[in-house]
Amino acid sequence: MATGTGNIKLNTYLNITDMPHITLGIIPFGRQLATAPQNSFLLLGNDLAIVETFIGEYMFHGDEASAYSTTMDRTYSA
Repeated sequence: MATGTGNIKLNTYLNITDMPHITLGIIPFGRQLATAPQNSFLLLGNDLAIVETFIGEYMFHGDEASAYSTTMDRTYSA
């Protein structure tokens, strides 16, 4: 990746973090977590989690969505 392209992406991420409904976290190399993320997921409140895997996208509601919220809370507290 060219340096200029990396700077544009980083600036985009930094601008996104100014939005009140967006949380962006970077897990440093070497950091040990109690729960390691296996897939990417998007939380929309505590009522909807959209999980992306290698084979598709899945939507979870209610208690299943809350489990992803709990996982994210644990990751941020590490």
